Amino acid sequence: MKEDVQKRTKWNVIILTCHHRDSAAVYEKELRIRQKKGFLDDDTLILAVEDPKAQVGSGGATVNALLIAAEYMSAKQGYTVINGDALENANILILHMGRDFPFDSCGPAFTSLPAIYSPQGSKYSSVLCNIDSLLDTVTRKLSPKASSGVWVCSTDMFLTIPDNSVDVVWDSTWDAAVITVPISKDYAKNHGIYKISKEGFVSDVVYRADSYVMKMCSCEESGSVPVVAGVVFLSHSLACRMLGFHSLSPLDCCTYMGLDTGAQPIQLSLFFDIILSMAEDVSMDDFVSGSRSGPYGKERLQLADDQTANAMKCAKSLLYKELHGLKVKAVLIEDGIYSYQSMCGLDHYNSVYHSYLRSDGPNGQTWANATHCYVEGSKLPASDIVVMNSYISSGVSLGSKNVVSHCHLEGSLSTGSSCVLSNLKGCDMQFPQEMEFNEGMIVQAFNVGLRSLTDTKRHVTRVLTVFGKYDVLDTPSYKGSSSFCHDLWVVFFNRTGISKEELWGTKMADKEMNLVTARLFPAFHLTGKIGMQVIMWLQGALADVDGTILDTYLLRIEFLHNSPNV
Repeated sequence: MKEDVQKRTKWNVIILTCHHRDSAAVYEKELRIRQKKGFLDDDTLILAVEDPKAQVGSGGATVNALLIAAEYMSAKQGYTVINGDALENANILILHMGRDFPFDSCGPAFTSLPAIYSPQGSKYSSVLCNIDSLLDTVTRKLSPKASSGVWVCSTDMFLTIPDNSVDVVWDSTWDAAVITVPISKDYAKNHGIYKISKEGFVSDVVYRADSYVMKMCSCEESGSVPVVAGVVFLSHSLACRMLGFHSLSPLDCCTYMGLDTGAQPIQLSLFFDIILSMAEDVSMDDFVSGSRSGPYGKERLQLADDQTANAMKCAKSLLYKELHGLKVKAVLIEDGIYSYQSMCGLDHYNSVYHSYLRSDGPNGQTWANATHCYVEGSKLPASDIVVMNSYISSGVSLGSKNVVSHCHLEGSLSTGSSCVLSNLKGCDMQFPQEMEFNEGMIVQAFNVGLRSLTDTKRHVTRVLTVFGKYDVLDTPSYKGSSSFCHDLWVVFFNRTGISKEELWGTKMADKEMNLVTARLFPAFHLTGKIGMQVIMWLQGALADVDGTILDTYLLRIEFLHNSPNV
């Protein structure tokens, strides 16, 4: 049941979806810690589930999560089989953890922000993470006035919603509702947007719209466009209809039940398949052919083999028949702010250092550039430096506007301005000379679980990485805007002596050669791991006078064809 509409929703189930089983255990532990601290209700059931197969998409993950939530709710109410009635009057929140993220091992949901978070009713505090803000936004700002049902929220974006800005009279006849905020047409070029009818319902969903379509979708007064903001409400009746997909072939192929029969998985997008199928202006032919779904439609079908493409067309046809005609209300929040967590270091830096959440974040937040940190000598860092959950020794000199999180920095270290340091420990700082990071460098350490050559037991190894905040990780290396540590690739190759073939091999297509696929950071080698010496050399802060750094590095690169890579 709902609490006072001015307060917050009491969730029966919060379920997180993710790609990997190991990640599911970590995410569930993180939410249970928040529950023990009083950030979440004691009687809320918390589940973290692995997607049944890779690439089932946000829509497939939603259907599978609904199925699992219904199983638990049905069993709790004494049903011996899955029963949609068990979802009646229930409030369910599904959080999609989504893709891997280069700036945090736990993904964009757990991006740390420079604030102490201690919500009302809790005697504990912690460093504020994006997931805390999203939970507060959906629980306290969006859902209280809605009827019972299922809320679905992506976690790969920052979403800022001012208090009392959702001035909407929720209609129990709505089948679904999408939350949207206005963004500029320039920003919309790389995102999805809604076309909203005069009655306020979704009539189309378009990805990377051209200027003509953007004009058709524009908000009348501001000229901005309503973004696909990653938050959806599903009514009880729609949730039950989607729950039935687990017994409808081939839609069942995005659930663990369907895949247990040996069927091949299908990929469904929550927005560009499920929501799009209900959009008023979309015909069945356009929907099934994928012509209205951008890279989620026709492009995906063209890349698939014949069997997969036919299964997808059959699934889309069935999806349209099941859902078209249902109404999706567009809830446009004029004062809201949307910021996608991209693969660009500059975007990540700005999201933390200049966070929009400073003004409209969750209740119980206290912003402070020095949060849960200790600086040796009791001298706090300069006011323009952000330090979160870190220890900084007296020998460390941080440049202006640095962002430091979850670090134990020691030894003789100096950094240029606007650097990002994350998860570095004393064991990573072992170097006999003064350590130096150039301006704008992002230096991180990751714990990577590997199996050794002699047994199958996982061993954790530390892997250091470096790149520049202006580097865009998924930009192909042949493009003029592509760089590594702020050097054009040709400059980097000439400076280090490394060749393109040593990073990407000889068979990879040019469009696939980028920082994500480059074999820059060997996670395992018989002669040892990548250390601080190589990190400084890669960024150009240390000269390789006699060529020994390059020789040792290339030995490790050659070993990579049999080892994992970060």
